[in-house]
Amino acid sequence: MELKACAWACSDESWAVPNASILPTFLRHLLEGDLKGFQADLCDLTSPDSDLDLEWNVDVEIIRQRDKTLYSIRPCGSEHSGHSILLESAATVLQILRSGWGRDFALLIRNLVELGAEFHPSWKGPAHCAPLTPPSINTLGRRPASYKLTLVDFGVYVQRRDAFLCSPRGCAALFYGGIVRRLAHLAIPDFQDIACLDPSEDILKAGACVLNGNGEEALWHEALTLAEIDPICRVYSAEDGQQLKYISWWPTPTAFWSSGLNMGWWNANCERWFVKRMKDIEGKSAKLYTYPEWKNKIRFSTSARKVSLKNDDLSAQYLAVRLQI
Repeated sequence: MELKACAWACSDESWAVPNASILPTFLRHLLEGDLKGFQADLCDLTSPDSDLDLEWNVDVEIIRQRDKTLYSIRPCGSEHSGHSILLESAATVLQILRSGWGRDFALLIRNLVELGAEFHPSWKGPAHCAPLTPPSINTLGRRPASYKLTLVDFGVYVQRRDAFLCSPRGCAALFYGGIVRRLAHLAIPDFQDIACLDPSEDILKAGACVLNGNGEEALWHEALTLAEIDPICRVYSAEDGQQLKYISWWPTPTAFWSSGLNMGWWNANCERWFVKRMKDIEGKSAKLYTYPEWKNKIRFSTSARKVSLKNDDLSAQYLAVRLQI
């Protein structure tokens, strides 16, 4: 793997990878799924004497869903507390284990919010409760083909976005990781304290239910609808001849998660790109893009994205073996 791609895979393109570094060789082996022979200080997934094989601070449960695998994490010995953390990324689970997080539930939430990973604090609730769709929020409407968006439009967007993000429902954006979490971080004062608050009272009416095989019980977490997430990134509908196209100030979560920026957390590359985008907007040089255009704009290093996906896959394999699933 080229040194530039290695730097991207390590989440900071400005890092000068030493020419004599073993990193390119290691990442090539990782992509091939062959990590045998690497020492524990470089790879702890296959080494028998790695810290991962020591006692963990958290209990980890694998929850198989029809279309994905989730991981439920809670501090050791807190099975009767009723709360846990739900994650889809096995690599993030291992990050928690390697960092020794988890003895304190609130501190675990703070660390994950600061990391910028996607996760969802969850609480036990009845499995038979049917969630209701939350009320829709105001949109900024449709624009004619000749309309040019200005800083005034951006200011109106920011005002409405921040009003929603600071609402009891909007604060759930802190748990979505990626660009949604970064915009929530920008809008919500004391965001780490807010993230540790108990869920709103309507969690059983407008939340997400995860069946965990425990009969009458399920795990519930606060969840935003697509109609709530789109205005956070500010998706406009604009006339394009006889059709409509959808453009936005920021990439939608789907575009962001498939990009080279996404390594599972908000890293140096993400922040560098975000700061530049903000400067372009404030300097009136920023253009709004459609979903395909955003995917092309933030593709960056495909090799780095492959490393991230493979790392998550190998992390999932490790957890399945360790937990004997």
